[in-house]
Amino acid sequence: MSDASHFGSDAFREEAPPGGAPLPPAATAVPFQAAASLVTAGLLVFLNLYDVQPLLPRLRQVFGAGEAAVSLAIALPVLAVAVSSLVIGPLSDRWGRKRVMVAGTLLIALPTLAAAHAPDLWSFLAARTATGLVIPSVIAVVIAYVNEEYRPPASHVLMSLYVSATVVGGLVGRVGTGLLAAWWGWRAAIATVGWVTLAAGAVLTVALPPSRRFRPNSSWARSFGDLARSFGDPTLLSLGFLGFSYFFAFLSSFTFLTYDLADPPFRLSQIAISLLFFTYLFGVAASPVAGRLSARVGPFPVVGAGLALLIAGTLLTLAPSLPVIVAGLCCVTCGQFTAQALTPALAGQVASHGRGAAGGLYTVLYYLGGAAGSAVPGWIWPRYHYPGVVALDLLCLLGAVGFWNLARRRVALSH
Repeated sequence: MSDASHFGSDAFREEAPPGGAPLPPAATAVPFQAAASLVTAGLLVFLNLYDVQPLLPRLRQVFGAGEAAVSLAIALPVLAVAVSSLVIGPLSDRWGRKRVMVAGTLLIALPTLAAAHAPDLWSFLAARTATGLVIPSVIAVVIAYVNEEYRPPASHVLMSLYVSATVVGGLVGRVGTGLLAAWWGWRAAIATVGWVTLAAGAVLTVALPPSRRFRPNSSWARSFGDLARSFGDPTLLSLGFLGFSYFFAFLSSFTFLTYDLADPPFRLSQIAISLLFFTYLFGVAASPVAGRLSARVGPFPVVGAGLALLIAGTLLTLAPSLPVIVAGLCCVTCGQFTAQALTPALAGQVASHGRGAAGGLYTVLYYLGGAAGSAVPGWIWPRYHYPGVVALDLLCLLGAVGFWNLARRRVALSH
């Protein structure tokens, strides 16, 4: 039996409402308004999460701190995303998907604006952490929203479009703030991100379609009970640790490669480092292609291909040649967003209860991997530099292959 048959319309799990009118049928087509809204939300979130990444070498000078301390500007908000997801997922099961998502998009702008005016490194890191605490209001809830309202393959298409938007958001944040910082200074660059987010978030309050199929949990106890049950689900855990492993390697490569390229022998400028993030365009292209391929061959073969690209690209970034490093980054981004276009949707579909909680579980583990990937290599950097980082990344990617195989086998056994 192919993977595709596991996630056809017959595998879509319906949840009967606890009482009252039956649920309306899930949509099988992708409406423009829903797609545009989710694209906007994904772009805004990742614009704010990764806007400081190309600025790390500059912040190292501004605040007079080492690589490990400055890298916390990425690690702490990513860790905060993981922690906050423990609450946001169940919160959306109780309060509703749109209400939580809209509130979050508006609130994300505030700590970004605070970071732009931070007087020292620790104030800056505190504002960055606050950014991470708000972000799960979108990224942990969108999985539940899509899987409630749409059947496959529409849900796969929407999630792939959303992931493409997150790639664009990360690209615009990284390249845009890098260029703006070179022209106007880093504070003006980050403040621009905050004001753009606030304006676009206001538009989203009207544009995002309401949830037609959402039924709130009857109590907070049930919402958090669903989260606890999700942590006891081996299939969800294997998908979550799959995300943990490949996001560790991805964020580790991009975070610490900036230091390597700013130092001898490359000595790249702020603008040149920012332009390297144009490799994210390969992720923009990969996500929708992954969604279409999954409808033909199933999601697991496509995710496996993404992991293979990640491994190959990570090895290429060790080359002493800048063109080869760029080629490696193209493979890394293509592989990352091929896998990430499908794994969250799988987590939402295999959940038998509390899709918000299931999305929260996946988001927790995924961003714990990102937090570790942007912090742990900083401890080995002083002695082993970038080759040591790559060795650690490859270990994580081998672990990702193991979790991919475990999840694939468990899903096959359950159908």
